[in-house]
Amino acid sequence: MEKTRDILKLRRWCIRKRGEGLRVSEICTATQTPRRTFYNWWDRYQQHGLDGLAPQSKRPQTIHRTPAQIVDEIKAVRLNTAWCPHKIAGYLRTQGRPVGHMTVYRILRTSGLNRPLTKPRTKRTYRRWQRIHPNSLWQCDLKLVGARWLIAILDDHSRYVTGSRIFDEGTAENVIWLLDQAVHEYSKPGEILTDHGSQFWSVRKGESSFDAYCASKGIKHILGGIGKPTTQGKIERWFRTYDQEHSRFQLHRKFIEYYNYERPHMALNYSTPAEVYFNNVPNVMV
Repeated sequence: MEKTRDILKLRRWCIRKRGEGLRVSEICTATQTPRRTFYNWWDRYQQHGLDGLAPQSKRPQTIHRTPAQIVDEIKAVRLNTAWCPHKIAGYLRTQGRPVGHMTVYRILRTSGLNRPLTKPRTKRTYRRWQRIHPNSLWQCDLKLVGARWLIAILDDHSRYVTGSRIFDEGTAENVIWLLDQAVHEYSKPGEILTDHGSQFWSVRKGESSFDAYCASKGIKHILGGIGKPTTQGKIERWFRTYDQEHSRFQLHRKFIEYYNYERPHMALNYSTPAEVYFNNVPNVMV
């Protein structure tokens, strides 16, 4: 209260001195007040008199409360999917229910559904890139899941999973079989990007069986840079999504269907991979 009285006293002194003919520059110098601030006080005095000089509350005059139905939906989406506030907000916008991600975050926090970070995120800076249309480039990689191997093929433009299956062995034969299935179902990509795994290239510098298959189909095989995991960042991110969300599905194909057709993707402006893939795939693949 003492601080409020001191501010009001200062403002009234400045207005009184101005009324007595003291120049604005002299008033501002004496009180160390910016000229813009003084003129703001003067305008308020001109409009409302001395009462207009009282400190004003910064509390918004109108408080917009999130409808209970939206609050319930936010909590339901979180419980069913474990999505982050950004993804939940993006998904709801695609459903015609616009809500900000900070609003979603506050609702999750007050509902006890937020998961605080155990340590700060590592800030990474790298340039994001993607092909301009589907089937221009696919990415392929393997991941050990328990005692079995998950092999996945991902379209670079849309993040649509064109092939994924869990095998007992992570062999070149299984990779080629999966790629052949994807080519028959979706047409061939112009290029395919892999790492230097033994399934994809020959350590003896000869042509690998994977290279031979790609050449027979007219697919250009590109090897990612050694020690540069961001080269295949999209499929590595997909593996992380698999780790986080696949346990909700009894069958692997059900998870793939969910990822392709139901799960909104932040990098795709919250469209699903299927929407981007099938709406943009060209008639002729090169």
